[in-house]
Amino acid sequence: MSFLNAFILSFSDFGEHDRRFSLLTKEHGKINAICKSILRPNAKLAGHLDIPSLSWAELVWSVRGWQITQALELESFSCVRKNSEALRAVLALASSLDRLLFAEDDHEFKGRLTSTDTDNQSKNIYELWYAFLKTMEQHAGRALPVNYIFIQWQCMTKILHELGFLPDTFVCARCGNKFHSAFITYIENQLYCDNCRKALSLVGQLFPKSVLDLMHQGLRGAWFPESSYAVPYIQLARLFEYQSTVFVI
Repeated sequence: MSFLNAFILSFSDFGEHDRRFSLLTKEHGKINAICKSILRPNAKLAGHLDIPSLSWAELVWSVRGWQITQALELESFSCVRKNSEALRAVLALASSLDRLLFAEDDHEFKGRLTSTDTDNQSKNIYELWYAFLKTMEQHAGRALPVNYIFIQWQCMTKILHELGFLPDTFVCARCGNKFHSAFITYIENQLYCDNCRKALSLVGQLFPKSVLDLMHQGLRGAWFPESSYAVPYIQLARLFEYQSTVFVI
Protein backbone atom coordinates (compact mmCIF):
# COMPACT_ATOMS: atom_id res chain seq x y z
CA MET A 1 0.00 0.00 0.00
CA SER A 2 1.22 3.48 -0.81
CA PHE A 3 -0.05 7.04 -0.51
CA LEU A 4 0.81 9.56 -3.23
CA ASN A 5 -0.18 12.95 -4.58
CA ALA A 6 -0.77 12.66 -8.31
CA PHE A 7 -2.00 14.63 -11.29
CA ILE A 8 -4.52 12.92 -13.55
CA LEU A 9 -3.15 12.85 -17.12
CA SER A 10 -5.67 10.56 -18.81
CA PHE A 11 -8.17 7.79 -18.25
CA SER A 12 -9.95 5.11 -20.24
CA ASP A 13 -13.02 3.06 -19.36
CA PHE A 14 -13.04 -0.73 -19.48
CA GLY A 15 -15.45 -3.35 -18.31
CA GLU A 16 -18.81 -2.11 -17.13
CA HIS A 17 -17.82 0.14 -14.25
CA ASP A 18 -14.01 0.37 -14.11
CA ARG A 19 -11.56 3.02 -15.31
CA ARG A 20 -7.82 2.94 -15.93
CA PHE A 21 -5.89 6.09 -14.98
CA SER A 22 -2.54 7.51 -15.98
CA LEU A 23 -1.10 9.36 -12.99
CA LEU A 24 1.84 11.77 -12.80
CA THR A 25 3.70 11.58 -9.49
CA LYS A 26 6.70 13.43 -8.14
CA GLU A 27 8.31 10.32 -6.67
CA HIS A 28 7.89 7.79 -9.47
CA GLY A 29 6.92 9.63 -12.63
CA LYS A 30 4.03 8.06 -14.53
CA ILE A 31 1.98 5.30 -12.93
CA ASN A 32 -0.90 3.33 -14.45
CA ALA A 33 -3.61 2.38 -11.97
CA ILE A 34 -7.15 1.00 -12.03
CA CYS A 35 -10.11 2.33 -10.08
CA LYS A 36 -12.86 -0.28 -9.79
CA SER A 37 -16.56 0.59 -9.80
CA ILE A 38 -15.88 4.31 -10.31
CA LEU A 39 -18.53 4.45 -13.05
CA ARG A 40 -21.30 3.14 -10.83
CA PRO A 41 -23.98 5.65 -9.82
CA ASN A 42 -23.01 7.53 -6.65
CA ALA A 43 -19.42 6.18 -6.70
CA LYS A 44 -17.55 7.96 -3.92
CA LEU A 45 -14.31 8.52 -5.88
CA ALA A 46 -15.91 9.83 -9.09
CA GLY A 47 -15.45 13.50 -8.25
CA HIS A 48 -11.86 13.14 -7.05
CA LEU A 49 -10.14 11.68 -10.12
CA ASP A 50 -10.56 14.00 -13.07
CA ILE A 51 -8.27 15.89 -15.45
CA PRO A 52 -6.47 18.14 -14.52
CA SER A 53 -6.95 17.56 -10.78
CA LEU A 54 -4.19 17.10 -8.25
CA SER A 55 -5.40 14.31 -6.00
CA TRP A 56 -4.22 12.30 -3.04
CA ALA A 57 -4.52 8.59 -3.76
CA GLU A 58 -4.10 5.30 -1.94
CA LEU A 59 -2.63 2.60 -4.19
CA VAL A 60 -2.83 -1.12 -3.46
CA TRP A 61 -1.17 -3.91 -5.46
CA SER A 62 -3.39 -6.64 -6.90
CA VAL A 63 -3.17 -9.33 -9.57
CA ARG A 64 -4.53 -6.75 -12.04
CA GLY A 65 -1.83 -4.21 -11.18
CA TRP A 66 -2.09 -1.07 -9.10
CA GLN A 67 -5.54 -0.17 -7.86
CA ILE A 68 -6.76 3.14 -6.49
CA THR A 69 -8.75 2.34 -3.36
CA GLN A 70 -9.10 5.85 -1.95
CA ALA A 71 -8.75 9.34 -3.43
CA LEU A 72 -9.25 12.94 -2.42
CA GLU A 73 -9.07 15.91 -4.78
CA LEU A 74 -6.57 18.46 -3.45
CA GLU A 75 -6.72 21.06 -6.22
CA SER A 76 -9.35 21.26 -8.95
CA PHE A 77 -8.06 24.29 -10.94
CA SER A 78 -11.60 25.61 -11.10
CA CYS A 79 -10.79 28.69 -13.22
CA VAL A 80 -9.27 26.47 -15.91
CA ARG A 81 -12.35 24.24 -15.87
CA LYS A 82 -14.63 27.26 -16.39
CA ASN A 83 -12.56 28.61 -19.30
CA SER A 84 -13.10 26.43 -22.38
CA GLU A 85 -10.02 27.70 -24.23
CA ALA A 86 -7.73 27.17 -21.24
CA LEU A 87 -9.21 23.73 -20.57
CA ARG A 88 -8.71 22.62 -24.18
CA ALA A 89 -5.05 23.63 -24.00
CA VAL A 90 -4.56 21.78 -20.71
CA LEU A 91 -6.27 18.61 -21.96
CA ALA A 92 -4.24 18.63 -25.18
CA LEU A 93 -0.95 18.95 -23.31
CA ALA A 94 -1.95 16.33 -20.74
CA SER A 95 -2.56 13.89 -23.59
CA SER A 96 0.80 14.72 -25.20
CA LEU A 97 2.65 14.36 -21.90
CA ASP A 98 0.97 11.01 -21.30
CA ARG A 99 2.26 9.77 -24.69
CA LEU A 100 5.80 11.01 -24.03
CA LEU A 101 6.18 9.38 -20.61
CA PHE A 102 6.72 5.69 -19.98
CA ALA A 103 5.21 3.95 -16.98
CA GLU A 104 7.60 1.49 -15.35
CA ASP A 105 6.89 -2.22 -15.65
CA ASP A 106 4.37 -3.05 -12.92
CA HIS A 107 6.27 -6.00 -11.45
CA GLU A 108 9.63 -4.23 -11.37
CA PHE A 109 7.95 -1.15 -9.99
CA LYS A 110 6.05 -2.94 -7.23
CA GLY A 111 8.98 -3.10 -4.86
CA ARG A 112 9.92 0.56 -5.27
CA LEU A 113 6.57 2.27 -4.81
CA THR A 114 7.02 2.58 -1.06
CA SER A 115 10.47 4.15 -1.48
CA THR A 116 10.93 7.80 -0.53
CA ASP A 117 13.64 8.34 -3.16
CA THR A 118 12.68 10.84 -5.85
CA ASP A 119 14.08 10.63 -9.36
CA ASN A 120 15.22 14.09 -10.47
CA GLN A 121 13.55 13.89 -13.87
CA SER A 122 10.27 12.70 -12.36
CA LYS A 123 10.38 15.53 -9.85
CA ASN A 124 11.19 18.13 -12.52
CA ILE A 125 8.41 16.98 -14.86
CA TYR A 126 5.94 16.98 -11.95
CA GLU A 127 6.93 20.49 -10.93
CA LEU A 128 6.82 21.73 -14.54
CA TRP A 129 3.29 20.41 -14.93
CA TYR A 130 2.27 21.97 -11.62
CA ALA A 131 3.77 25.33 -12.64
CA PHE A 132 1.95 25.15 -15.98
CA LEU A 133 -1.41 24.46 -14.32
CA LYS A 134 -0.93 27.25 -11.79
CA THR A 135 0.01 29.65 -14.61
CA MET A 136 -3.08 28.67 -16.59
CA GLU A 137 -5.26 28.94 -13.48
CA GLN A 138 -3.91 32.41 -12.73
CA HIS A 139 -4.61 33.72 -16.24
CA ALA A 140 -7.94 31.93 -16.64
CA GLY A 141 -9.24 33.76 -13.59
CA ARG A 142 -8.62 37.18 -15.11
CA ALA A 143 -10.57 39.14 -17.71
CA LEU A 144 -7.48 39.82 -19.81
CA PRO A 145 -6.64 38.43 -23.26
CA VAL A 146 -4.32 35.42 -23.02
CA ASN A 147 -2.89 33.10 -25.66
CA TYR A 148 -3.46 29.78 -23.90
CA ILE A 149 -2.13 27.75 -26.82
CA PHE A 150 1.11 29.75 -26.62
CA ILE A 151 1.44 28.90 -22.91
CA GLN A 152 0.68 25.25 -23.74
CA TRP A 153 3.57 25.09 -26.19
CA GLN A 154 5.91 26.92 -23.83
CA CYS A 155 5.32 24.09 -21.37
CA MET A 156 5.84 21.49 -24.09
CA THR A 157 9.22 23.05 -24.90
CA LYS A 158 10.23 22.86 -21.24
CA ILE A 159 9.10 19.22 -21.05
CA LEU A 160 10.99 18.26 -24.21
CA HIS A 161 14.11 19.92 -22.80
CA GLU A 162 13.80 17.99 -19.54
CA LEU A 163 13.29 14.69 -21.40
CA GLY A 164 16.31 15.34 -23.64
CA PHE A 165 14.34 15.68 -26.88
CA LEU A 166 15.10 19.36 -27.51
CA PRO A 167 18.07 19.98 -29.85
CA ASP A 168 20.77 22.50 -28.94
CA THR A 169 19.07 25.87 -29.31
CA PHE A 170 22.18 27.93 -28.60
CA VAL A 171 24.62 26.92 -31.35
CA CYS A 172 24.50 25.87 -35.01
CA ALA A 173 24.35 22.10 -35.56
CA ARG A 174 27.07 22.33 -38.24
CA CYS A 175 29.63 24.99 -37.29
CA GLY A 176 29.00 25.08 -33.54
CA ASN A 177 28.90 28.88 -33.42
CA LYS A 178 26.31 30.76 -31.41
CA PHE A 179 23.35 32.11 -33.34
CA HIS A 180 23.78 35.80 -34.17
CA SER A 181 21.86 36.31 -37.42
CA ALA A 182 18.22 37.40 -37.47
CA PHE A 183 17.02 33.99 -38.68
CA ILE A 184 17.78 30.33 -38.02
CA THR A 185 16.93 27.31 -40.17
CA TYR A 186 15.19 24.16 -38.94
CA ILE A 187 15.94 20.85 -40.71
CA GLU A 188 15.09 17.43 -39.22
CA ASN A 189 15.20 18.55 -35.58
CA GLN A 190 18.46 20.46 -36.00
CA LEU A 191 19.04 24.22 -36.13
CA TYR A 192 21.48 25.94 -38.48
CA CYS A 193 22.84 29.47 -38.66
CA ASP A 194 22.33 31.68 -41.72
CA ASN A 195 25.98 31.36 -42.81
CA CYS A 196 25.78 27.55 -42.96
CA ARG A 197 22.41 27.68 -44.67
CA LYS A 198 23.83 29.87 -47.44
CA ALA A 199 27.16 28.04 -47.71
CA LEU A 200 25.52 24.62 -48.02
CA SER A 201 22.38 25.79 -49.83
CA LEU A 202 20.30 24.21 -47.08
CA VAL A 203 16.56 24.09 -47.60
CA GLY A 204 14.53 24.19 -44.42
CA GLN A 205 12.09 26.28 -42.43
CA LEU A 206 13.22 29.75 -41.39
CA PHE A 207 12.44 31.10 -37.92
CA PRO A 208 13.29 34.43 -36.26
CA LYS A 209 16.14 34.11 -33.76
CA SER A 210 13.86 35.94 -31.31
CA VAL A 211 11.88 32.70 -31.03
CA LEU A 212 14.96 31.01 -29.56
CA ASP A 213 15.45 33.94 -27.20
CA LEU A 214 11.90 33.38 -25.90
CA MET A 215 12.60 29.67 -25.48
CA HIS A 216 15.76 30.38 -23.51
CA GLN A 217 13.88 32.69 -21.15
CA GLY A 218 11.23 30.02 -20.74
CA LEU A 219 13.83 27.38 -19.89
CA ARG A 220 15.00 29.72 -17.12
CA GLY A 221 11.49 29.73 -15.64
CA ALA A 222 9.60 32.51 -17.44
CA TRP A 223 6.03 32.20 -18.72
CA PHE A 224 4.57 34.57 -21.32
CA PRO A 225 0.80 35.15 -21.74
CA GLU A 226 1.34 36.57 -25.23
CA SER A 227 4.09 37.58 -27.67
CA SER A 228 4.41 38.94 -31.19
CA TYR A 229 6.47 35.80 -31.85
CA ALA A 230 3.84 33.39 -30.52
CA VAL A 231 2.93 31.98 -33.95
CA PRO A 232 6.48 31.06 -35.07
CA TYR A 233 7.24 29.85 -31.53
CA ILE A 234 4.30 27.42 -31.67
CA GLN A 235 5.29 26.29 -35.17
CA LEU A 236 8.85 25.47 -34.07
CA ALA A 237 7.69 23.80 -30.85
CA ARG A 238 5.29 21.62 -32.87
CA LEU A 239 8.21 20.46 -35.04
CA PHE A 240 10.24 19.58 -31.94
CA GLU A 241 7.27 17.72 -30.44
CA TYR A 242 6.60 15.80 -33.65
CA GLN A 243 10.19 14.55 -33.81
CA SER A 244 10.10 13.49 -30.16
CA THR A 245 6.85 11.59 -30.73
CA VAL A 246 8.39 9.76 -33.69
CA PHE A 247 11.34 8.82 -31.48
CA VAL A 248 9.09 7.55 -28.68
CA ILE A 249 7.00 5.48 -31.08
